[in-house]
Amino acid sequence: MRKKLWYIVSVVLCIIMVATGALSCSGSDKPAIKLVMANYFNTWLSTYAIRENIITSDMVNIKMDLLADFDIQMQAGNYPMGAMPTSMFAIACEMSNLNFKGLSTMVVHEGVIRQNGVNILYAKADSGINSPADLIGKRIGVPDFTSSATSVFLGMLKQEYGISEDQLNLVNRANPMLLELLRQGELDVAMLGGNISPRAYVDPSLKVVWNLDEAFSAKYGGVFFPSMLVVEERYFAANRDIVREVYDLLLASNAYGEQNFVELTTKYIAEYDQGASLDFYQMIFNNHSRNNLLPIEGKTRDALMTTFTMVQARGIISTLPNPDVVFVTW
Repeated sequence: MRKKLWYIVSVVLCIIMVATGALSCSGSDKPAIKLVMANYFNTWLSTYAIRENIITSDMVNIKMDLLADFDIQMQAGNYPMGAMPTSMFAIACEMSNLNFKGLSTMVVHEGVIRQNGVNILYAKADSGINSPADLIGKRIGVPDFTSSATSVFLGMLKQEYGISEDQLNLVNRANPMLLELLRQGELDVAMLGGNISPRAYVDPSLKVVWNLDEAFSAKYGGVFFPSMLVVEERYFAANRDIVREVYDLLLASNAYGEQNFVELTTKYIAEYDQGASLDFYQMIFNNHSRNNLLPIEGKTRDALMTTFTMVQARGIISTLPNPDVVFVTW
């Protein structure tokens, strides 16, 4: 009798829960998708609302990882959707066993107020190097030989000053090490990126030799985009509606991060960067870089194709991606 009574009570409770929306039969059947993104502040802020379930969907469950090797994870096929450096996207279009499509930009080298950029060549303040014309034979630090930033630097140096890569002594190190080597005099110039560059930008012991992001924007009419949101082609073909839903959720999450910048950045500093200040991250967001998921069309598309052309010019890829094939239009 007790078992029967308990069964009746359980059924009634389930009916009540369904009626009030506390239990959704369809919710348990939602498809899931795994995304991988960079573990940098811009992406942390942009994706916070999704990762913390502040923004959710009735259509899809999102599992998101922020990893240092996000690009390798995408190349390995461990995630159907996520972030990828611009140069790696061009390389993958030619060489990967997987085919990817570009959905939008991710990080953009402009702030909400100013476009001071991030890809900048610095020298010590007392150095005799004052322009790119002075770089022949100099020891120049770059964070990655095959990155789109390095390719744009070398491409524009050739175009604007007639200086080729073989006239430089390039040194490959991570951004923090490049800054330290520059300060120690082991490098004549360093092309810095990430959050290290804004730190150098306000350092009176250093000076700007060439602001590549400003030069790129002035010459080509578009902002420099170091990374993109991409999706594996076969997944996109089979799940176009889900991919669009995820993209819209990312847009909403990015807007949430910007609207709650002070609160979330304070939280980030307390957890991950206790030596930093809110003013420092505000400076980056206002003046240097942020996440901005722009559709790949118009000037945005032109800027990406220009970057791919410079990657090709260095022999990293032999053919350019076909924009009508590799970029998604909704």
